[in-house]
Amino acid sequence: MDKKPFTEDYKIKFLECDDKFNTIFKLTSAASKIIAPDLTILKVNDALADLLGYRPDEIEGTQILDYACEEYKPHWHDLQDALWKRKVPYFKLQVCLTRKNGLLAWVDVTTVLFKDSGKTYGFTVLDDITGQKQYEQTQKRLTTALRNARLSVWETDADLNMIFRSEGHDAIFGYDWEADDWSMQKYADHLLESDRQEFAGFLTQLKTVGAASFQGRIITVNNTVKWIALQAKAEYDQSGIPLKYLGTIADVTLEKQKERHKEDFISIASHELKTPVTGLKASLQLLGRLMDNQDQ
Repeated sequence: MDKKPFTEDYKIKFLECDDKFNTIFKLTSAASKIIAPDLTILKVNDALADLLGYRPDEIEGTQILDYACEEYKPHWHDLQDALWKRKVPYFKLQVCLTRKNGLLAWVDVTTVLFKDSGKTYGFTVLDDITGQKQYEQTQKRLTTALRNARLSVWETDADLNMIFRSEGHDAIFGYDWEADDWSMQKYADHLLESDRQEFAGFLTQLKTVGAASFQGRIITVNNTVKWIALQAKAEYDQSGIPLKYLGTIADVTLEKQKERHKEDFISIASHELKTPVTGLKASLQLLGRLMDNQDQ
């Protein structure tokens, strides 16, 4: 029985493997590309084309730097240096790319080296993390807005035990660090004694009505007196049982100071206006009596 030469059998198996690789490369849902040492894109799959919004033939032959955001181009040069000059077997980075429609795509990039016909190429997989990045940026903007407004959000369970709060919450109370835990009792501990009864009423209303607000004075860890404003509302399950309470806390010290200054100004202005008016009335009454005497 004739047998095929070993070299011919090897070539057939190689071609079969190559076909399998091309099929997997083309159909995989992970955005992938093959790049040359000069960062030219030699081959892309459909997932990468969809990610960037181009046809595969529009991308192949171009350079990855053509799609890189300007501030991240040096990152691709770092990859190039690590893989082809320092012979690092694989390299990871996180960058943004510009899509055809001008929008940005954030990706985690992993590139490994492989050899073909004596030449070394890079096989790159790009994990689309655009949604995650957009969420992080939204969170940053929200945190900045809350901080500028001296406002924080908090959440607690149905029993009003442990309170989970946003960044900046503890700073309202003068902490330079985030406290290990927080509770309604900790709010009460910071309140002036004269405001604690009203705070207890706030909690009672929150449990019974499902919504409540409160304003009171606190003493910070730095012994500074501040005004805070609390607002809270319950979230219920389908049976009408409270699941949790969501709320906000704001440092309203400046607003209270402005109100006080306004009240002081009105009081002083009112007093100053009354004085000349009273004197003028007395002068007019005296003048009237003098004129009456002259007529007599």
